[in-house]
Amino acid sequence: MTDTQAKLQAARRQLDAGQAELTAKQKALTTQVTAAQKKLDDGAAQLKTAAAKLSAAKQQLAAADTKLKAGAQELAAKRAKLATAQAKLTTAQKQLTNASAQLKAAKQQLTTGQQTIAKTQATLTSKKQQLTAANTQYKTGLAQLQAAVAQLEKQLAQSGLSTAQQAQLTAQLKATQAKLTATQQAYATFQSGTYDPGMAQLAAGTKQLAAAKSELAQKQNQYEASEARYQTQRTAYTQGKAKAATAQTQITQGAETLAASQQLYEKNLATYNAGLKDYQAKTAELAKGKATLATQQQSGEAQLAAAKKTLASKEQTYKKGAADFAKQAPAARAEIKSGETKLAAAKKQVKQLALPTYTAYSRREMPGGIGYKTYTTVSDIIDALANVFPIFLYFLAALVTFTTMGRFVDEERINAGTLRALGYEPKDVTRKFTVYGFAASMLGTLIGVVAGHTLLPLIVYNAYSDGFTLPRITLAFHPWVTLAAIALALLSAVLPAYLSAKGELAANAAELLLPKLPVAGSKIFLERITPLWNHMSFTHKVTARNIFRYKKRMLMTIFGVAGAVALLLTGYSVRASIGGMSQTQFGGIIHYDMIVAKNSNLTSAASREFAKQTESAAIKSTKAIHYDSLSKVAGKNNDSQAITLIVPQTTAKFDQYVETRNRKTQTTLPLKESGAIISERLANLVGAKVGDTISFKDASDVTRHVTISGITEMYMGHFMIMSRTAYEKAFATDYTTNGELVILKDRSQANVEKEAAKFMALPATAGVVQNTTLTNQIDTIVKSLNKIMLVLIIVAGLLGVVILYNLTNINVSERIRELSTIKVLGFFDNEVTMYIYRETILLTGIGILVGFGIGDVLFRYILAVVPPDEVMFNPALVGTSFLWPTLLIAMITAALGWVVSRTLKNVDMLAALKSVD
Repeated sequence: MTDTQAKLQAARRQLDAGQAELTAKQKALTTQVTAAQKKLDDGAAQLKTAAAKLSAAKQQLAAADTKLKAGAQELAAKRAKLATAQAKLTTAQKQLTNASAQLKAAKQQLTTGQQTIAKTQATLTSKKQQLTAANTQYKTGLAQLQAAVAQLEKQLAQSGLSTAQQAQLTAQLKATQAKLTATQQAYATFQSGTYDPGMAQLAAGTKQLAAAKSELAQKQNQYEASEARYQTQRTAYTQGKAKAATAQTQITQGAETLAASQQLYEKNLATYNAGLKDYQAKTAELAKGKATLATQQQSGEAQLAAAKKTLASKEQTYKKGAADFAKQAPAARAEIKSGETKLAAAKKQVKQLALPTYTAYSRREMPGGIGYKTYTTVSDIIDALANVFPIFLYFLAALVTFTTMGRFVDEERINAGTLRALGYEPKDVTRKFTVYGFAASMLGTLIGVVAGHTLLPLIVYNAYSDGFTLPRITLAFHPWVTLAAIALALLSAVLPAYLSAKGELAANAAELLLPKLPVAGSKIFLERITPLWNHMSFTHKVTARNIFRYKKRMLMTIFGVAGAVALLLTGYSVRASIGGMSQTQFGGIIHYDMIVAKNSNLTSAASREFAKQTESAAIKSTKAIHYDSLSKVAGKNNDSQAITLIVPQTTAKFDQYVETRNRKTQTTLPLKESGAIISERLANLVGAKVGDTISFKDASDVTRHVTISGITEMYMGHFMIMSRTAYEKAFATDYTTNGELVILKDRSQANVEKEAAKFMALPATAGVVQNTTLTNQIDTIVKSLNKIMLVLIIVAGLLGVVILYNLTNINVSERIRELSTIKVLGFFDNEVTMYIYRETILLTGIGILVGFGIGDVLFRYILAVVPPDEVMFNPALVGTSFLWPTLLIAMITAALGWVVSRTLKNVDMLAALKSVD
């Protein structure tokens, strides 16, 4: 209504203004006609003045054109003179360049000559020193020998010498005289054959050197004279170049002056033409203005008549609008009042709204993308395991292959000697072993490639298909992996056969026809510890000596058993680490079933409905908290890690909902007045420890900082827990509760989901955070990883059987004569078995201890690369992880001991002892 009234008043004002405007326009029309006539008269006078100016400008342009032509001729003459000077400078520059090159060549020759003379001088000096030293050495030796002869003659001349003494002195005298004579002859030969010719050569060389120095001095003088001429010519060239530059500057300035004059001429000419054109246009414009004045005067009179008519029509419209306004005013006032009430309520609601926040998610981080994240995590786990276990298994297999091929060559020693005695070349005999190694390795590789392309992919597929809906597996051939497998097989089977055969065939045929000599024994370190050695029994001493006697077999047994134990320890440790992780997390640490977050600005009815639901019969207890979802970019994929912030209203009975404790000491971590307690996995991801300050982003995408006051045991998810005082300091805001920790009476998964649905149906609920999503994700990973570890344990056990059986069999075969001998000497069957198997038991025990160390390193590696960002495997090693590998290897060792015992009972002692013949 107010708007309509304002429109009516505005219309009244327009009518009054229109009447005033009509009067003003009639007066203005008379004024415009008078002013236009005066303007036409002034234009005619200006045209007359412009005509006089154009005539004077035309005369000035003619004089400027004459002057420009004269300047152009003078500039062309100067440019021709400059071109002649520049041609002379170019010729002089070429001459200087040639002279400079000649000087450089001469200088290089002088330098080379000086170096040659210095080298020759050094050579002559060195040779003279050698000849002088040799001559002096000969003279000194002759003097010493002559003195020795004189001394011996003097001793012989003495009386009282026995016949033996005289004979000894006479023999020494003759030997010394013979040596003196030989030295004199050698000296004479040196004088005539070396010293005198050498000195003559030195004299000639010295003379040639003096001539070379004289020639070099002459060349030095010539070089200095040439350099002086070069400097004179260079000075003249520089002066000429400076003159040419001055002339070029003058020409440039003249050209610039001419160009400026030309521009000024063209500018004045353009001005003249423009003035002429303007004069002609204004003449036409004057004629047109006279015609226009008459037309505008007629048009203005017509517009005044139309305006009077329009003003009368608007007067009638105004009167009608005023009548309508008086009729509709009461209803409009009521509608305006209702609108103002709604507007006030809307403004109040707008003030209560928070600013929107926007978050960019990757495919791994997006809400609802937990399946994709779990799948990529599982894929990363397979990649991490595939990076280490194939290498580890290959080295263990290579250890067995190296040992087997070496033993094969040793067993065929006599046959190889027979072939050599029959005339076969070493390469032909070697080919026998390499072909055998090639055939065995290719057969094993074929089986492995087929199993690796079919069986193992199916095992991995079945291990992970339970937790995902996957398409049917597609088996593909991997040529590069196959080539690598073939190359490694050849390396571990053909190469040892070749090297062992080459070493054996280095001996002649006669040596090869004899059995290989046993390894020689030596004193061991234990023998130096006398008290310990004296208290050891005979069989124990033999065992100790034999262990260090066969060092290669000792190392292979230790590292073979260590490799198998390491794999077993890793498999059992990983299974123990992930076993029961969900129960520990959601039974021993987190006791609540869900977090219920409330909306802000609740109505009284919504608050009462929410409170009623928290007090229902299904709820055991609740605790008011401030809940928020924080984020921080961390981890190997630089994902945005979701952090659950929990700030209890009071710390009383908070441990009934969440226990904050140190994993290693199990001591409770209190909530302090400043700082926050974070989960251990989050601390490891960001590389932080107690006392460090970390940054993160809150729900409004504002970066916050907090000091770590404690690191709590937590295996799933990232948590940050702090007191209300610490929260107010870190977030610079007042503490308010916006959620509840809820513990249900029935804590089954179905009931948790049922009660969560009830809360989500309330208008007061912003969201419900359950533990089931994370639990399901971890269960999928744990089940799949358990299957992979089971395969690893089986493979490790089989490797342990193969390694121990192979090494034990080789040990028995190599020492069958020794075992037959002690059996003939009266040793009992058990004593014979323990005579050799005691070494295996002891080395197996050492291998188990070494395997524990390697397995611990391998387990730490898996803990570092396998768990996803939001999950931490328990790094503590349990006793069963050590017990099961020990028992398994002990059982394998005991079983092989029984096999060895039966073998030794049935050994043909006579055949074994006759094998040497």
